[in-house]
Amino acid sequence: MKTIDAKGKLCPVPLIMTKKALGELKENESLEVLMDNETSVKNVIRYIEEMGMKPSTEKKDSIYHVFVNKTGEVLENVNVEDFCTIDSEKLSDYVVSFQKNKLGEGSDELGTILAKAFIN
Repeated sequence: MKTIDAKGKLCPVPLIMTKKALGELKENESLEVLMDNETSVKNVIRYIEEMGMKPSTEKKDSIYHVFVNKTGEVLENVNVEDFCTIDSEKLSDYVVSFQKNKLGEGSDELGTILAKAFIN
């Protein structure tokens, strides 16, 4: 079983880590994802289910353990950010403005992911 540690990370990072790990696994190999953020857990579970797999979850102390057995293919063209939702109870009255739709001067894709992660 492969284990990835996404504790302390916010969406979309746990989703990206999960997608990458599933892509590296062979058929019927198992993955465990460790997280400490309930919203990220919900998002990862939703992503796994959309890929046609059946996750299970355990909570030990404040750590969530999401288990999945890889069945089928992990689609490469899926945008994991589409699975990121935020807990509406934690929303506040902030406005964030960017001059560009990305952060940094590097790749557009990474810059967009960083901007979304910053806002979340």
